Amino acid sequence: MLYELIDEIVEELAIYIVSGRFHIGLDAVKEYLLFYVMADRIQKGKQEGKISIWKYYEQHTSFPEELKNLPPEKIEKFKYNQYERLLYLFNTLNAENRMKHRLRQKQEAEYRKKKKENNQKTTGNPNRFKGVDIFPYQIGEFSALDEIKEGEGVNKKASTTLKRIISEKGYLKRISFKGFKELIECLETKIDQSGDEYKNVQYYKLEKRLGFELSKAAAVALKQCRENGYPLSIAARDLIEVFHLPFISDRQKYVLVYPYLDEEKRKIWRGEVEGIMRFLGYSAVLVLQEIEGKEDVYDESDWERFRNIYAPSSFKNDYKLRKDFTLDDFRILMETLDEYNTSRLEQEQKNDDEIDDLDTILEINDLDVIEEINDLVDIEEKDDLIEEIDDLDELEETGK
Repeated sequence: MLYELIDEIVEELAIYIVSGRFHIGLDAVKEYLLFYVMADRIQKGKQEGKISIWKYYEQHTSFPEELKNLPPEKIEKFKYNQYERLLYLFNTLNAENRMKHRLRQKQEAEYRKKKKENNQKTTGNPNRFKGVDIFPYQIGEFSALDEIKEGEGVNKKASTTLKRIISEKGYLKRISFKGFKELIECLETKIDQSGDEYKNVQYYKLEKRLGFELSKAAAVALKQCRENGYPLSIAARDLIEVFHLPFISDRQKYVLVYPYLDEEKRKIWRGEVEGIMRFLGYSAVLVLQEIEGKEDVYDESDWERFRNIYAPSSFKNDYKLRKDFTLDDFRILMETLDEYNTSRLEQEQKNDDEIDDLDTILEINDLDVIEEINDLVDIEEKDDLIEEIDDLDELEETGK
């Protein structure tokens, strides 16, 4: 029933604001909207019982036997360092967490300054730890990342790759393809071994944020652009825009068609990549308004359809290093991602009193409920923002 409602809304909206056809069709939008609504519903049902990082630390940290033989002050120092390590991991998982952490540090500095000016004593770190909680459905994900970062049961390349991804220093360009591949394999193994009933949600998060399969497809496209004599700096900058698209089963089609377009069609391509996100946002607003407060819109057919959306087989490809793309192609892509993220972070830091959508690419998921839709559209201005999307009929023929 929910899917039928989504289908009706998307089709009707497309008649009003879409000229022509999207290269990946409307089904990709419908599929994502069903997935989003159902995944959001599942995770909201698991939000009770959230715990602080400190409580997580107490429940999930084990200590070596020899620690018991140390003086009490050294034991306390060891435990505090372990807690700080976990807190640091959480605060550096992605750009938004890092910005929130900086804001808390700034607030704490102001707090201490005022206390000092008033000759008042300060104890603890009152602002730095505010709002740092983990929901029950996040615990497995956070534990897996902590184990990999510390090298527990994984090879060094996977651990090093994770550290470079979460680094603030722009280390994506230092990621090796082999290390990237091994990190993804480690995370996929942990998903497969988990007791999660809906593993497709975890697979979605993994590919949406880290985009390993999309990275391979983009490297293939860069190789073709190189052979066609098209400037790689322009191509790479265009291709990374596709990383924003949440349609992980379909978005590779955009990067694979790109090398075969002339300049005029590339302009149309850029407009569609931006336009389909806007269309998704408008569709989402209407769908969420329609189902608000309605419990009878979900039926068994929706749950069956949901279980099969974004299964690994729907987005995995067989592209291989050296056979389908070169190390140079992969490095150019990583360097461009680094430059993009650095630019976005610099813009955000100019206004660090507010945490906006940072819109960075290739980073660990924030472990929270899938949030893309919240930032797609300013609901109050949506009527003013609606624009016609260029006709891309020719892309269908070009991409065959």
